[in-house]
Amino acid sequence: MQNVEIASFQGVWPGGYQEGYPQDPLSQSSYSGIDQFNGYANQHEIAAEKGIKAQQIGYLSTLYVTYLMCIRNQTRGKVVLEIGPGRGAWSRCILADGAKHLYALDAVSAEDNNFFGYVGTDPEVRDRVTYDQVQDFSCACVPDGGIDFFFSFGCFCHLSRNATAAYFDAIARKMAPGARGYIMISDYAKLAAALAINESARDYDRPRPGRWYNLGLPWFREIIEARGFTVLDPDIGCNLRDPVVHFAKL
Repeated sequence: MQNVEIASFQGVWPGGYQEGYPQDPLSQSSYSGIDQFNGYANQHEIAAEKGIKAQQIGYLSTLYVTYLMCIRNQTRGKVVLEIGPGRGAWSRCILADGAKHLYALDAVSAEDNNFFGYVGTDPEVRDRVTYDQVQDFSCACVPDGGIDFFFSFGCFCHLSRNATAAYFDAIARKMAPGARGYIMISDYAKLAAALAINESARDYDRPRPGRWYNLGLPWFREIIEARGFTVLDPDIGCNLRDPVVHFAKL
């Protein structure tokens, strides 16, 4: 039987969640959508209206910076675990970077996420991917000690603290000594500072499908260090709203 929290993700993002295009230096995303909501200009629209052909060179998408800092030239020849791939925006980057094998674990099926429709159906790609629709937080399809590299973006911000702790019980078993990982988490304090809003009254753990939990950086660091991980950088700084934690099993 599928865990209740995992089951709650069915139908939340029809067609598969996709934040944007991480290999596009100016990728549109929910982050740029928030910027436009807050009154910042849509540079793609301005360029189209003015007929500007030159690339905008003064700014880079937060997704692209994350790709450069967390994936590019880091996954080649490695066995990678990604939790919460959705449609596969980051998965495609990992595979293109030359990962030996990718374990992609999601609450939603590959068919409902259109995962292989996006990352590719070529046998060379399919043979390097194990996609598993999870029933719980045990990462059961992943061999113990078999993971060289971990990546997750846009997933654990939607998971409760209990689910996160359970996942890292398993991740600690799955990652090999010396393996490294990057994970984006939710932190209401950083979110509030970035968006100039008051998030102090938000609740922590009341569940609802797709909700934004507050893991919080101090709590997250404590729970992964208690499971044998070393935090190499509590926030690498590639995202102004959300921490991206660099950690290792040393």
